[in-house]
Amino acid sequence: MAIQNRRGPYEKLDKTKLLPGEPAVVLQGDPLCEDGKSVYICFTAGDTKRMATYEDMVENIDDATEEVQLKFTEEVREATDNANTQAGYAKAQGDYAKAQGDYAKEQGSYAKTQGDYAKARGDYAGTQGATASAATKECKRQTTACELATQSSINQTIECKSATEAAIEAAMGHSIIYDPSDGNQETVQEVINHIWVELLKMFGSPLTAGEYDAKGLTAGEYDAKNLTANEYDTRAGAILK
Repeated sequence: MAIQNRRGPYEKLDKTKLLPGEPAVVLQGDPLCEDGKSVYICFTAGDTKRMATYEDMVENIDDATEEVQLKFTEEVREATDNANTQAGYAKAQGDYAKAQGDYAKEQGSYAKTQGDYAKARGDYAGTQGATASAATKECKRQTTACELATQSSINQTIECKSATEAAIEAAMGHSIIYDPSDGNQETVQEVINHIWVELLKMFGSPLTAGEYDAKGLTAGEYDAKNLTANEYDTRAGAILK
């Protein structure tokens, strides 16, 4: 069967009636073409395809280019958005890092200030410690000096007391007075002895035999000259009462 060339408007095209290898030319009204003109070829029963024209190629290329452009633009936009987002995040991280750096710097400055303050306090404490140590040594030295002075004063008091007692004893034994009983000059001790002898003659001894025994006196010690000044005073006081 010879190949037939079918032609006519698009609404008259019946693809099912085309035979294998038979073309069909649409002269107008093809909705798939911008100008409504196209060519169809049947390869097998039920398998009919439209042939692409130059205009189809241009349109397809335009469509493909537009699709590529749209896809590329979308990808670029997404990439840009991602980049902007990442840039914003990076900027935020940078700002945070800067803030942390500034904070670390402030902390470092504060730590240095605290260190300087601690050093100053340490120096002050060292100075105060040295001053306190010197003051303690001086106080100890003054205390020792006071103790020595006190001991010296005690020693001088003892010496003064001893000297006073010695002076009194010397005065009692060696002072020269006038005795009206016989008109002679005698020492105090001699006058006391003389008075005591006269009192013994007049009144007898004021001591009992037991008191003599208690004092450990012998019969020969009845003589007033053998008694001490204190014992003379005791006996004379007992007689005069």
